[in-house]
Amino acid sequence: MKNKAILFFLLSFSTGAFAQDYKWQTKIDCTASDGFYKIQLPPAITSKLKSDFSDIRILDSAKHEVPYIAQSEQPTTNTVLFKDYKIVRLDVSKKHSTLVLQNPSKSKIDNVQLVIKNADADKQLRLSGSDNNKQWYVIKDNYSISDVYSHTETSVVKIFNFPLSDYEFLKIDISDSISPPLHILKAGYYDTHSENAKYVETPLPILTQKDSTETKTSYIKMSFSETQLIDKVAFEVNGPHYYMRDCELGVMEERQLKNNRMEKNFNALINFKISSNGDNTTYLNNYKSKELYLHILNNDNPPLKIKSAKCFQINHFLVAYLKSDESYSLVFGNEKVKMPNYDLVNFKDTTSSISNITLGKISLVDTWKKEMPSGSAFFTSNIFIWISLLAVLLILGFMSVRMIKETGKK
Repeated sequence: MKNKAILFFLLSFSTGAFAQDYKWQTKIDCTASDGFYKIQLPPAITSKLKSDFSDIRILDSAKHEVPYIAQSEQPTTNTVLFKDYKIVRLDVSKKHSTLVLQNPSKSKIDNVQLVIKNADADKQLRLSGSDNNKQWYVIKDNYSISDVYSHTETSVVKIFNFPLSDYEFLKIDISDSISPPLHILKAGYYDTHSENAKYVETPLPILTQKDSTETKTSYIKMSFSETQLIDKVAFEVNGPHYYMRDCELGVMEERQLKNNRMEKNFNALINFKISSNGDNTTYLNNYKSKELYLHILNNDNPPLKIKSAKCFQINHFLVAYLKSDESYSLVFGNEKVKMPNYDLVNFKDTTSSISNITLGKISLVDTWKKEMPSGSAFFTSNIFIWISLLAVLLILGFMSVRMIKETGKK
């Protein structure tokens, strides 16, 4: 019985100490119903995380971890979709089949893709075009298709290529004089849709600019109040009506010399051009820094003036299953922890149709506050934790010695 009591104390102690190892915390707003929710991580949080985002946890009211899936938007997402053409008419007779499709936007196309039920057959096709679905003009004649089947699916996509056309109606005549007709399920085309990532702006950096006539270069330092995660930088420039300058965006790196002196060197992260007819935006890949440096090569031109530098990061989220009758918090900022390993990452497909949820004000975890603990706060301080830990070790040592003695007597 005593052993169980001590074990309960140890578990309670370790659970309470878990959150104390994290420097920052914030509350998660209550949910209206049980389900998956998307928690966006603003720059105020990502700036305090390790580069791999491994030091953030969701805790319930009992300080137990809640599994989550970490997600980040991609700079560009390409989605390939099959878009159907409207089938105006499909006639099947003993000797031939006729398929009439509509291209309502009269867009320029050079292929049609037919989804056909598997058939080991050879067919001859003819394609005609029309703008009124009455008068037809040949586009391609004597087109052959064969091996109309897939080894893994019950249907196959066959691409019918032809000269570039913009007819509103397309007619495909298929000869069925040798074999029965093909079972055509649908006709259409594959369209690739590109979507750029959504960004959130970080706090503005403080800019200091120095122009050198000796090197014919402008040196701009961008200083943030704390380390920021940066994916995109947009510069606002004052200059003549026409300009185009070579630029380098990078960081200063220190290295120790043999005499123990420290030397700083500029390390360019990306080369680009600032231009009067451009948006003067450049992209970094998930780069984390407290300072950035912009070098502009002016040559024999007057220096440009950088008015502002707006920095952005790609949206980052945590997706978790939250209950409406439970309260949750985020804790983060812990150099000791590694990336969590949750089962939930194997079920990403089940987390669709999720709602966004907001976060509260970020604050220091009690044990990281600069004020000396007093009163009831003493019981959550580092001093109390260490005293408790020593007490537990002494109790365990005492019990071990007593158990050994009792075993020897028996």
